Amino acid sequence: KYCKHDVDTTEQIVKLRKNYLKCKQMLGAMKGIPTEKALYMTNAKVTAAYLGASRKEWNDGRVYEYPPNLDKDIIPKEVIEFFDTINDTSIPDEELFKTSLTIDIGGCPTKYAWGGVHGSLLCYHEKATESRVIQNRDVTSLYPSLIIKYGYLSRNVESPEFFKQTYDTRLQAKKDGDKEVSNTLKLPLNIVSGATEQIYNDLYDPRQARGMRISGQLFLTELVMRLINSCKSFKLLNFNTDGLMYSVDKVELPKVDEVCRQWELTTRFELETDEIDRVWIKDVNNLLFVKTNGKVKTVGGYLNYGISEKGAWN
Repeated sequence: KYCKHDVDTTEQIVKLRKNYLKCKQMLGAMKGIPTEKALYMTNAKVTAAYLGASRKEWNDGRVYEYPPNLDKDIIPKEVIEFFDTINDTSIPDEELFKTSLTIDIGGCPTKYAWGGVHGSLLCYHEKATESRVIQNRDVTSLYPSLIIKYGYLSRNVESPEFFKQTYDTRLQAKKDGDKEVSNTLKLPLNIVSGATEQIYNDLYDPRQARGMRISGQLFLTELVMRLINSCKSFKLLNFNTDGLMYSVDKVELPKVDEVCRQWELTTRFELETDEIDRVWIKDVNNLLFVKTNGKVKTVGGYLNYGISEKGAWN
């Protein structure tokens, strides 16, 4: 009975995860990796193989340079001082990278750490009105964009141009409605940032991984601070490494749009905007919002509709 149940359950998981397995199979095929080997590999391992990464040893994991187009002056000095501790060699790695900074950003409790930034109002609900709007702005493909535009790809990869080619091909496939190619190439683009931090992966390059994480947080913080300083009615609701949610008086929307446009020009990132009707926030990791077009989106594991296909088993 136990063995039959095991097999039957595995079959159900295979059905639920069909698209995920197909993406891994196709990605392997693009690099000449046999199906049975590709399916056996983790996402991180197959991504490293796809990008042609070869293991190298690096000893510059605490070298970080601020991007020249980052406006450090507008970022709270406590945040800059926190990331400057990377240069304090008296703090061992195992201690330093467990540290974090908790700070108030525009009335929103926010935590900075070496892996990302998370801030949110707690137990909060708001509904848009005729005079006040709620918006969510996310950076389009933040980590792939940081890798391509700021050179944060693992130095173990044989061809940075191949990564950019993968990114461009995926965008074109998405535009053409080719879901199969789009979904397949989405895998390495999403996985590469995390794989660069994995010590046993061929992509492992701590300097590049940390630089990408730190710069991403700082660029988003710059955008948030510009909005806070420019718009009196601006209220930050939720803030993470690649996006922010806020409410603002409708009369100040032109200011918001201009600040975002200037930030895009300076950083060379693109922002995607969701217009929101209502939002419920439990905490930094769990929220639900209804867009003005009626679509519902949940973030975090606190709220689920049916069985999630994103995880192996939820």
